[in-house]
Amino acid sequence: MHSTDAPARDAQELREVLIAKIDSLGSFRTDRVKDAFRTVPRHVFLPDVGLETAYAPQPVVTKRAEGGTAVSSASSPNIVAKMLEQLDVHPGHRVLEIGAATGINAALLAELVGPSGSVVTIELDEDLAQRARTGLAAAGYDQVEVVCGDGALGDPNGTGFDRIIVTAGTWDISTPGGPSSPPADASSYLFASTAAA
Repeated sequence: MHSTDAPARDAQELREVLIAKIDSLGSFRTDRVKDAFRTVPRHVFLPDVGLETAYAPQPVVTKRAEGGTAVSSASSPNIVAKMLEQLDVHPGHRVLEIGAATGINAALLAELVGPSGSVVTIELDEDLAQRARTGLAAAGYDQVEVVCGDGALGDPNGTGFDRIIVTAGTWDISTPGGPSSPPADASSYLFASTAAA
């Protein structure tokens, strides 16, 4: 049988293959993060690519500038798993994500905080913020608040957070005590710059 004759794999099967790959790299340290990956339908947030691409262990570029430069992407799932493990999110936590992009990471965070927690994700570009809202709604994560704004300014509602994660590219990281330093009300702060591929 030729590979073109093989039946297409479904999303759940591809999700399990991706999880096995991430697991083989030692990136999962907890079942909670692995279960979040098992639950979130990555392909719903990436409607412009096929299932195989959506569940490939690599970044997926989702927006390019006029000259073709990648300006937004769904980060490598392995990197996302490592970041979420390092962030150490627990049920009931209030989490701020700076850099909504597709909304995939916000959905994973929503799984980790559970119904008693909250997730706010800030995106600078209105079209990306709307795309994140659309994906989150389609995947059943209406509880995630998507804000269009400058993440460097924090949450415009002034809410306190237990965890803050930055998943956007940056050209500068301030010195301790500067504007990008962790706020006093955050018990964990993870800065992870993810450049578009």
